[in-house]
Amino acid sequence: MTFRHRHFGRGGLIETAEVLEGRLHGEAGDQEEPTPEVQWSRKGGCLLFVRRKTPWKKNGCETVPCSATWMRKDVGSVSPEQSPQGKRQHVIEVCNFVDAGTSIALLAQAREDFHEQTALETVITFLHRYGRPRQMTFDRDPRWVGGVSGRDFPSPLRRLLLCLGITPHVCPPHRPDKNPYVERFHRTYGQECLQVHQPSTLQEVREVTEAFLQHYNNERPHQGRSCGNVPPRVAFPTLPTLPALPQRVDPDAWLVPLDQKVYLRHVGRDGCVDVDLATYYLGPQMAGWSVLFQVEAQSRQFAVWHQDQVVKLLPIKGLVGQEMALDDYLQYILQEALAAPRRASARRSRKVRQPPLWGEGA
Repeated sequence: MTFRHRHFGRGGLIETAEVLEGRLHGEAGDQEEPTPEVQWSRKGGCLLFVRRKTPWKKNGCETVPCSATWMRKDVGSVSPEQSPQGKRQHVIEVCNFVDAGTSIALLAQAREDFHEQTALETVITFLHRYGRPRQMTFDRDPRWVGGVSGRDFPSPLRRLLLCLGITPHVCPPHRPDKNPYVERFHRTYGQECLQVHQPSTLQEVREVTEAFLQHYNNERPHQGRSCGNVPPRVAFPTLPTLPALPQRVDPDAWLVPLDQKVYLRHVGRDGCVDVDLATYYLGPQMAGWSVLFQVEAQSRQFAVWHQDQVVKLLPIKGLVGQEMALDDYLQYILQEALAAPRRASARRSRKVRQPPLWGEGA
Protein backbone atom coordinates (compact mmCIF):
# COMPACT_ATOMS: atom_id res chain seq x y z
CA MET A 1 0.00 0.00 0.00
CA THR A 2 1.30 3.43 -0.88
CA PHE A 3 0.67 6.66 0.95
CA ARG A 4 -0.84 9.69 -0.77
CA HIS A 5 -1.56 13.22 0.50
CA ARG A 6 -3.89 15.77 -1.00
CA HIS A 7 -4.14 19.33 0.27
CA PHE A 8 -7.36 21.03 -0.66
CA GLY A 9 -10.11 23.39 0.34
CA ARG A 10 -10.36 25.83 3.17
CA GLY A 11 -8.17 25.32 6.19
CA GLY A 12 -5.64 23.24 4.27
CA LEU A 13 -7.45 19.95 4.92
CA ILE A 14 -5.43 16.86 4.14
CA GLU A 15 -7.05 13.92 2.39
CA THR A 16 -5.29 10.59 2.44
CA ALA A 17 -6.59 7.22 1.40
CA GLU A 18 -6.05 3.58 2.09
CA VAL A 19 -7.72 1.22 -0.34
CA LEU A 20 -8.94 -2.33 0.19
CA GLU A 21 -9.67 -4.08 -3.09
CA GLY A 22 -12.44 -6.63 -3.51
CA ARG A 23 -12.98 -9.59 -5.76
CA LEU A 24 -12.79 -8.76 -9.43
CA HIS A 25 -15.09 -10.08 -12.13
CA GLY A 26 -16.01 -6.94 -14.01
CA GLU A 27 -14.25 -3.88 -15.31
CA ALA A 28 -12.38 -1.25 -13.36
CA GLY A 29 -13.48 2.33 -13.01
CA ASP A 30 -14.00 4.66 -15.87
CA GLN A 31 -12.28 3.24 -19.00
CA GLU A 32 -9.35 1.59 -17.24
CA GLU A 33 -8.02 -1.69 -18.62
CA PRO A 34 -7.53 -4.50 -16.10
CA THR A 35 -4.07 -5.89 -15.52
CA PRO A 36 -3.28 -9.60 -16.12
CA GLU A 37 -3.77 -10.20 -12.38
CA VAL A 38 -7.16 -8.52 -12.56
CA GLN A 39 -8.17 -10.73 -15.49
CA TRP A 40 -7.05 -13.85 -13.63
CA SER A 41 -8.94 -12.81 -10.53
CA ARG A 42 -12.08 -12.16 -12.50
CA LYS A 43 -11.94 -15.57 -14.14
CA GLY A 44 -11.30 -17.26 -10.81
CA GLY A 45 -14.21 -15.51 -9.16
CA CYS A 46 -12.17 -14.43 -6.16
CA LEU A 47 -12.75 -11.59 -3.75
CA LEU A 48 -9.72 -9.39 -3.42
CA PHE A 49 -9.14 -7.14 -0.47
CA VAL A 50 -6.46 -4.50 -1.07
CA ARG A 51 -5.69 -1.23 0.58
CA ARG A 52 -3.79 1.86 -0.53
CA LYS A 53 -1.84 3.43 2.24
CA THR A 54 -1.44 7.01 3.48
CA PRO A 55 0.54 8.59 6.48
CA TRP A 56 -0.83 7.10 9.24
CA LYS A 57 -12.39 -3.22 -5.53
CA LYS A 58 -21.69 -8.71 -15.75
CA ASN A 59 -21.98 -10.87 -12.97
CA GLY A 60 -22.10 -14.57 -13.84
CA CYS A 61 -19.35 -15.18 -11.30
CA GLU A 62 -19.94 -17.20 -8.19
CA THR A 63 -19.31 -14.67 -5.44
CA VAL A 64 -19.88 -11.00 -4.75
CA PRO A 65 -16.84 -8.87 -5.56
CA CYS A 66 -15.99 -6.10 -3.15
CA SER A 67 -13.50 -3.35 -2.49
CA ALA A 68 -13.01 -1.10 0.47
CA THR A 69 -11.52 2.37 0.44
CA TRP A 70 -10.09 4.12 3.46
CA MET A 71 -10.26 7.91 3.31
CA ARG A 72 -8.20 9.59 5.98
CA LYS A 73 -8.75 13.29 6.70
CA ASP A 74 -7.20 15.58 9.28
CA VAL A 75 -9.97 17.98 10.25
CA GLY A 76 -10.57 20.61 12.88
CA SER A 77 -12.96 19.14 15.45
CA VAL A 78 -13.22 22.09 17.86
CA SER A 79 -13.42 25.74 16.92
CA PRO A 80 -11.29 28.39 18.72
CA GLU A 81 -14.47 29.75 20.33
CA GLN A 82 -15.29 26.34 21.82
CA SER A 83 -11.82 25.52 23.09
CA PRO A 84 -9.43 27.76 25.03
CA GLN A 85 -6.55 25.86 23.44
CA GLY A 86 -7.73 26.86 19.97
CA LYS A 87 -8.61 24.60 17.04
CA ARG A 88 -7.56 20.99 17.42
CA GLN A 89 -6.98 18.33 14.80
CA HIS A 90 -8.29 14.78 14.60
CA VAL A 91 -8.41 12.05 11.99
CA ILE A 92 -11.52 10.53 10.42
CA GLU A 93 -11.25 7.45 8.22
CA VAL A 94 -13.98 5.91 6.10
CA CYS A 95 -13.85 2.26 5.09
CA ASN A 96 -15.93 1.77 1.93
CA PHE A 97 -16.65 -1.68 0.54
CA VAL A 98 -17.35 -1.62 -3.20
CA ASP A 99 -18.23 -4.41 -5.60
CA ALA A 100 -15.31 -4.32 -8.00
CA GLY A 101 -17.02 -6.15 -10.80
CA THR A 102 -20.19 -4.11 -10.77
CA SER A 103 -18.80 -1.01 -9.01
CA ILE A 104 -21.67 -1.08 -6.51
CA ALA A 105 -20.74 0.56 -3.20
CA LEU A 106 -21.83 -1.97 -0.59
CA LEU A 107 -20.83 -0.63 2.81
CA ALA A 108 -19.27 2.50 4.32
CA GLN A 109 -18.07 2.94 7.88
CA ALA A 110 -16.56 6.16 9.22
CA ARG A 111 -14.61 6.19 12.48
CA GLU A 112 -12.04 8.22 14.34
CA ASP A 113 -10.38 5.21 15.95
CA PHE A 114 -9.40 2.72 13.26
CA HIS A 115 -6.75 0.45 14.72
CA GLU A 116 -6.09 -3.29 14.50
CA GLN A 117 -9.19 -4.27 16.47
CA THR A 118 -11.69 -1.78 15.01
CA ALA A 119 -10.45 -2.46 11.48
CA LEU A 120 -11.11 -6.15 12.11
CA GLU A 121 -14.60 -5.28 13.38
CA THR A 122 -15.30 -3.58 10.05
CA VAL A 123 -14.26 -6.67 8.12
CA ILE A 124 -16.46 -8.84 10.37
CA THR A 125 -19.40 -6.49 9.76
CA PHE A 126 -18.97 -6.91 6.03
CA LEU A 127 -18.64 -10.70 6.26
CA HIS A 128 -21.78 -10.93 8.41
CA ARG A 129 -23.73 -8.93 5.86
CA TYR A 130 -22.45 -10.41 2.60
CA GLY A 131 -20.91 -13.78 3.48
CA ARG A 132 -17.58 -15.43 2.71
CA PRO A 133 -15.58 -14.71 -0.46
CA ARG A 134 -12.99 -17.17 -1.70
CA GLN A 135 -10.02 -14.84 -1.38
CA MET A 136 -9.08 -11.46 0.05
CA THR A 137 -6.06 -9.47 -1.00
CA PHE A 138 -4.81 -6.67 1.23
CA ASP A 139 -1.69 -4.57 1.64
CA ARG A 140 0.99 -4.51 4.31
CA ASP A 141 -0.49 -1.91 6.61
CA PRO A 142 0.26 -2.94 10.23
CA ARG A 143 -3.44 -2.88 11.05
CA TRP A 144 -3.88 -5.75 8.61
CA VAL A 145 -0.65 -7.75 8.66
CA GLY A 146 0.66 -6.76 12.10
CA GLY A 147 3.87 -4.96 12.98
CA VAL A 148 6.99 -5.18 10.85
CA SER A 149 8.76 -6.99 13.66
CA GLY A 150 7.83 -9.20 16.56
CA ARG A 151 5.53 -11.59 14.63
CA ASP A 152 6.26 -14.87 12.89
CA PHE A 153 2.70 -16.18 12.74
CA PRO A 154 -0.21 -14.58 10.84
CA SER A 155 -1.83 -11.40 12.11
CA PRO A 156 -5.36 -11.58 13.61
CA LEU A 157 -6.92 -10.56 10.28
CA ARG A 158 -5.14 -13.30 8.36
CA ARG A 159 -5.99 -15.85 11.04
CA LEU A 160 -9.64 -14.80 10.88
CA LEU A 161 -9.76 -15.28 7.12
CA LEU A 162 -7.96 -18.62 7.20
CA CYS A 163 -10.20 -19.97 9.96
CA LEU A 164 -13.30 -18.93 8.00
CA GLY A 165 -12.07 -20.63 4.84
CA ILE A 166 -11.03 -17.45 3.03
CA THR A 167 -7.61 -17.34 1.38
CA PRO A 168 -5.69 -14.17 2.34
CA HIS A 169 -3.25 -12.66 -0.14
CA VAL A 170 -0.82 -9.84 0.63
CA CYS A 171 -0.54 -7.26 -2.16
CA PRO A 172 3.02 -6.37 -3.21
CA PRO A 173 4.24 -3.09 -1.71
CA HIS A 174 4.16 0.13 -3.74
CA ARG A 175 2.00 -1.40 -6.49
CA PRO A 176 -1.19 0.67 -6.95
CA ASP A 177 -1.51 -0.88 -10.41
CA LYS A 178 -2.56 -4.09 -8.66
CA ASN A 179 -5.82 -2.49 -7.55
CA PRO A 180 -6.96 -0.30 -10.48
CA TYR A 181 -10.66 -0.78 -9.72
CA VAL A 182 -10.55 0.69 -6.25
CA GLU A 183 -8.05 3.35 -7.27
CA ARG A 184 -10.68 4.64 -9.68
CA PHE A 185 -13.42 4.53 -7.06
CA HIS A 186 -11.17 6.32 -4.59
CA ARG A 187 -10.59 9.14 -7.04
CA THR A 188 -14.32 9.51 -7.64
CA TYR A 189 -15.11 9.44 -3.93
CA GLY A 190 -12.42 11.99 -3.18
CA GLN A 191 -13.14 14.40 -6.01
CA GLU A 192 -16.93 14.22 -6.12
CA CYS A 193 -17.65 13.85 -2.41
CA LEU A 194 -14.92 14.83 0.03
CA GLN A 195 -13.45 17.71 -1.95
CA VAL A 196 -16.88 19.10 -2.76
CA HIS A 197 -18.43 18.94 0.71
CA GLN A 198 -15.24 19.14 2.81
CA PRO A 199 -16.77 17.57 5.94
CA SER A 200 -15.15 18.61 9.20
CA THR A 201 -16.79 16.30 11.75
CA LEU A 202 -17.47 12.58 12.01
CA GLN A 203 -21.21 13.12 11.61
CA GLU A 204 -20.70 15.25 8.50
CA VAL A 205 -18.43 12.59 6.98
CA ARG A 206 -21.09 9.95 7.56
CA GLU A 207 -23.84 12.09 6.11
CA VAL A 208 -22.04 13.10 2.92
CA THR A 209 -20.73 9.56 2.41
CA GLU A 210 -24.20 8.03 2.73
CA ALA A 211 -25.63 10.55 0.27
CA PHE A 212 -22.76 9.99 -2.15
CA LEU A 213 -23.18 6.20 -2.11
CA GLN A 214 -26.86 6.61 -3.01
CA HIS A 215 -25.90 8.95 -5.87
CA TYR A 216 -22.99 6.75 -6.99
CA ASN A 217 -25.02 3.53 -7.05
CA ASN A 218 -28.31 4.76 -8.49
CA GLU A 219 -27.81 8.04 -10.35
CA ARG A 220 -24.23 8.56 -11.54
CA PRO A 221 -23.48 6.94 -14.94
CA HIS A 222 -20.47 4.64 -14.77
CA GLN A 223 -18.27 4.36 -17.85
CA GLY A 224 -16.77 0.98 -16.97
CA ARG A 225 -17.46 -1.67 -19.58
CA SER A 226 -19.42 -3.80 -17.14
CA CYS A 227 -21.85 -0.94 -16.41
CA GLY A 228 -22.24 0.38 -19.95
CA ASN A 229 -22.50 4.05 -18.94
CA VAL A 230 -25.42 3.50 -16.56
CA PRO A 231 -25.39 3.55 -12.73
CA PRO A 232 -24.10 0.32 -11.15
CA ARG A 233 -27.40 -0.55 -9.44
CA VAL A 234 -29.24 -0.06 -12.74
CA ALA A 235 -26.84 -2.32 -14.59
CA PHE A 236 -26.79 -4.91 -11.79
CA PRO A 237 -29.96 -4.79 -9.67
CA THR A 238 -28.97 -8.01 -7.84
CA LEU A 239 -25.73 -9.66 -6.77
CA PRO A 240 -24.95 -13.35 -6.29
CA THR A 241 -25.02 -14.65 -2.75
CA LEU A 242 -21.86 -15.67 -0.90
CA PRO A 243 -21.74 -18.66 1.49
CA ALA A 244 -22.74 -17.75 5.03
CA LEU A 245 -20.26 -17.77 7.90
CA PRO A 246 -19.93 -21.20 9.56
CA GLN A 247 -21.67 -21.85 12.87
CA ARG A 248 -18.55 -23.40 14.40
CA VAL A 249 -14.92 -22.45 13.76
CA ASP A 250 -11.60 -24.16 14.37
CA PRO A 251 -9.56 -21.27 15.85
CA ASP A 252 -6.29 -23.07 15.03
CA ALA A 253 -7.04 -23.72 11.34
CA TRP A 254 -4.65 -20.89 10.39
CA LEU A 255 -1.78 -23.25 11.26
CA VAL A 256 -2.47 -25.62 8.33
CA PRO A 257 -1.06 -23.32 5.57
CA LEU A 258 2.12 -22.98 7.67
CA ASP A 259 2.72 -26.75 7.74
CA GLN A 260 6.44 -27.55 7.28
CA LYS A 261 7.43 -23.90 7.42
CA VAL A 262 10.84 -23.47 9.04
CA TYR A 263 12.21 -20.76 11.36
CA LEU A 264 15.92 -20.35 12.01
CA ARG A 265 16.86 -19.52 15.59
CA HIS A 266 20.01 -19.10 17.69
CA VAL A 267 19.69 -20.53 21.19
CA GLY A 268 20.51 -17.98 23.89
CA ARG A 269 22.70 -18.53 26.91
CA ASP A 270 19.60 -19.26 28.96
CA GLY A 271 18.69 -22.11 26.61
CA CYS A 272 15.65 -20.27 25.22
CA VAL A 273 14.51 -19.06 21.81
CA ASP A 274 11.59 -16.91 20.69
CA VAL A 275 9.14 -17.87 17.95
CA ASP A 276 6.38 -15.38 17.24
CA LEU A 277 5.53 -13.89 20.65
CA ALA A 278 6.32 -16.99 22.75
CA THR A 279 9.50 -18.26 24.41
CA TYR A 280 10.52 -21.91 24.11
CA TYR A 281 12.98 -23.62 26.47
CA LEU A 282 15.50 -26.01 24.91
CA GLY A 283 17.99 -26.36 27.74
CA PRO A 284 21.39 -24.91 28.63
CA GLN A 285 23.18 -27.76 26.85
CA MET A 286 21.94 -26.25 23.53
CA ALA A 287 23.14 -22.71 24.29
CA GLY A 288 24.85 -21.25 21.24
CA TRP A 289 23.34 -23.76 18.82
CA SER A 290 21.65 -22.75 15.60
CA VAL A 291 18.40 -24.68 15.31
CA LEU A 292 15.47 -24.92 12.95
CA PHE A 293 11.89 -24.84 14.21
CA GLN A 294 9.68 -26.72 11.72
CA VAL A 295 5.89 -26.45 11.99
CA GLU A 296 4.06 -29.78 12.23
CA ALA A 297 0.48 -28.62 11.73
CA GLN A 298 -1.22 -31.98 12.23
CA SER A 299 0.32 -32.60 15.65
CA ARG A 300 0.47 -28.85 16.41
CA GLN A 301 4.10 -29.09 17.40
CA PHE A 302 7.48 -27.67 16.49
CA ALA A 303 10.09 -30.19 15.37
CA VAL A 304 13.43 -28.72 16.49
CA TRP A 305 16.22 -29.65 14.08
CA HIS A 306 19.96 -29.48 14.66
CA GLN A 307 22.54 -30.95 12.29
CA ASP A 308 19.98 -32.97 10.32
CA GLN A 309 18.41 -34.46 13.44
CA VAL A 310 15.21 -33.75 15.34
CA VAL A 311 16.44 -33.02 18.85
CA LYS A 312 13.12 -32.03 20.39
CA LEU A 313 9.37 -31.80 19.83
CA LEU A 314 7.65 -28.81 21.44
CA PRO A 315 3.92 -28.01 21.51
CA ILE A 316 3.13 -24.74 19.75
CA LYS A 317 2.05 -22.13 22.25
CA GLY A 318 -0.95 -19.87 21.92
CA LEU A 319 -3.32 -22.40 20.34
CA VAL A 320 -6.88 -22.92 21.55
CA GLY A 321 -7.13 -26.66 20.91
CA GLN A 322 -10.87 -27.02 20.27
CA GLU A 323 -13.65 -25.69 18.06
CA MET A 324 -15.61 -22.64 19.09
CA ALA A 325 -19.03 -21.23 18.29
CA LEU A 326 -18.84 -18.45 15.71
CA ASP A 327 -19.74 -15.64 18.10
CA ASP A 328 -17.25 -16.89 20.69
CA TYR A 329 -14.54 -17.11 18.06
CA LEU A 330 -15.18 -13.59 16.78
CA GLN A 331 -14.90 -12.21 20.31
CA TYR A 332 -11.70 -14.19 20.79
CA ILE A 333 -10.06 -12.94 17.59
CA LEU A 334 -11.05 -9.34 18.37
CA GLN A 335 -9.34 -9.64 21.74
CA GLU A 336 -6.29 -11.07 19.97
CA ALA A 337 -6.27 -8.06 17.64
CA LEU A 338 -6.46 -5.72 20.62
CA ALA A 339 -3.63 -7.47 22.49
CA ALA A 340 -1.30 -8.17 19.56
CA PRO A 341 0.34 -4.71 19.34
CA ARG A 342 1.00 -4.66 23.08
CA ARG A 343 2.52 -8.12 23.03
CA ALA A 344 4.75 -7.29 20.08
CA SER A 345 5.89 -4.05 21.73
CA ALA A 346 6.73 -5.86 24.95
CA ARG A 347 8.69 -8.49 23.04
CA ARG A 348 10.67 -5.90 21.08
CA SER A 349 11.55 -4.06 24.27
CA ARG A 350 13.33 -7.16 25.57
CA LYS A 351 15.11 -8.44 22.49
CA VAL A 352 15.19 -8.21 18.71
CA ARG A 353 13.10 -10.79 16.90
CA GLN A 354 15.03 -13.44 15.01
CA PRO A 355 13.85 -13.62 11.39
CA PRO A 356 12.42 -16.80 9.83
CA LEU A 357 14.58 -18.82 7.46
CA TRP A 358 12.34 -17.97 4.54
CA GLY A 359 8.91 -16.59 3.82
CA GLU A 360 7.10 -13.84 5.65
CA GLY A 361 6.02 -13.79 9.24
CA ALA A 362 3.39 -11.05 8.96
